[in-house]
Amino acid sequence: MRRLLILHAIAATALLAPKRRRRAPTKDNGWRELSPPATPLAPRTDYDWTSGAPTDAACWPSVSVVTITRDRADFLAEALVSMARQDYPRERVEIIVADDGAGEPVHNVRYLAHAARQRLGAKRNACLARATGELVATWDDDDYFAPNRLRAQAAELMRGGDVCFLGADAAYRFDVSDGEFRENRGGSFVQPCTMMFKRELWGPKARYDDGADLGEDLAFLDALLEGGASVATAEVPFVRVRHDRNVAQDAAGDGDEGVVAARAAAVACGLPARTVDFLAGLSAT
Repeated sequence: MRRLLILHAIAATALLAPKRRRRAPTKDNGWRELSPPATPLAPRTDYDWTSGAPTDAACWPSVSVVTITRDRADFLAEALVSMARQDYPRERVEIIVADDGAGEPVHNVRYLAHAARQRLGAKRNACLARATGELVATWDDDDYFAPNRLRAQAAELMRGGDVCFLGADAAYRFDVSDGEFRENRGGSFVQPCTMMFKRELWGPKARYDDGADLGEDLAFLDALLEGGASVATAEVPFVRVRHDRNVAQDAAGDGDEGVVAARAAAVACGLPARTVDFLAGLSAT
């Protein structure tokens, strides 16, 4: 029943979203990769996933973690810390950042830069056009995930499914306005920002709208569902940040939110002390 509620919420969100005219694919003109030329991630070794998770790193699918940002180096730095703390085999992961602001290249990150302001959909497509992973994990620059996020979602997709979201009951939010952590309770709404999907699903029939600056992830999800993509979920804790630089008002979903101690949220989501201090500093200023 719980799984059905989540899938119903996903479908309802996509179906209720206004239909958006999908634009023809465009070239990534103007994007420059500031990092050295990247070697495509190696294919995985065949493995029978019905027997459990493999211990050999080569059996895990390669993952492209994609992040878009603009003039938020402080948030991005903490997101990169969260990525570095993932327990996924490091040689199976590439991180791609699309930045149309004043950011600087980061070590071990494929850093895409553009001199002109770009819309969110175009930035996401720029990342996907260069991704080499079998799977793609979306990771916003102001979201922080527990260290088992990539491993849990990849395992779900290897066992079946095309798209994997994180469950709503594992969601925490930090409100910069009052400095409080809040835990979602009893919700069935899942956030598109937690999506991991098979890279082969992105293409002419399903891609982000280059001209969209809001709701581009819902439109992409809508296209995937229309194309028959199957959905899985994983229960991995994560923190989203509510702040005055959010592109859109963060939806609380249909559950209840209750204030929790910072330590409880940090332990649940595997937040390092530096990230907790960073969030506290945002509230203080």
